[in-house]
Amino acid sequence: MNVALSTTGGLPIIAPMRFLCSSVVLFLAAISTNAATLTGTIRDFDGAIIPDAFIIVHWDSGSSNGLDGKVVIQQDVTATSDSKGQFSLELPAGIYDIFVTAAVFSPHCEKIRLKDKEVKIYDIKLKIGKFAPKVFVSFSASRLAELLAT
Repeated sequence: MNVALSTTGGLPIIAPMRFLCSSVVLFLAAISTNAATLTGTIRDFDGAIIPDAFIIVHWDSGSSNGLDGKVVIQQDVTATSDSKGQFSLELPAGIYDIFVTAAVFSPHCEKIRLKDKEVKIYDIKLKIGKFAPKVFVSFSASRLAELLAT
């Protein structure tokens, strides 16, 4: 069975595809070599770690002054803090809005600037939210003595 390759301008279709793939690989390599790293730990105000905190990074398109020719991201980048409250993201240089939130905590939002190849430490302390559930436990003295005896 003979299979004929389609051609474009006398070149097999494979040649343009190789060129396109090579271009994409070189572009991604250029981004990663200049990428900044945003890393940090999410804690509460008492210093306890907060696992599973949600981090959203949004490129600030309105603050692109001085960033001509820089790679920008069109979609938000998200991350979740690990069991140690830590996260790490690689991003192109630019100005970003960072939004951090976790269950029962008030969200935190801040604007930051990342430079090429910079490693920025971004540690956050979240405050307990106003509407966080509060649990109060009360016992009568006799009930408390009964519970402690068992």
